[in-house]
Amino acid sequence: VEYFPAVDVETGIPIQQMDAHVVTVIEKWENLDALRAHLVAPHMDIYREQVKDLVEDVSLKVLTQA
Repeated sequence: VEYFPAVDVETGIPIQQMDAHVVTVIEKWENLDALRAHLVAPHMDIYREQVKDLVEDVSLKVLTQA
């Protein structure tokens, strides 16, 4: 549905954990099956190969509204 990159912004809030080397990509999907299909799509293999020297680590967190 949509996705966008986000980076930390300094707020002065003591509990905030800052990392200038992290880009968080926020993604919104129609459903979990759509996300799963995207993760194994051929274009994603091409993309991963193209950015492998730029990416140190990848983690995934799947959320829903409470």
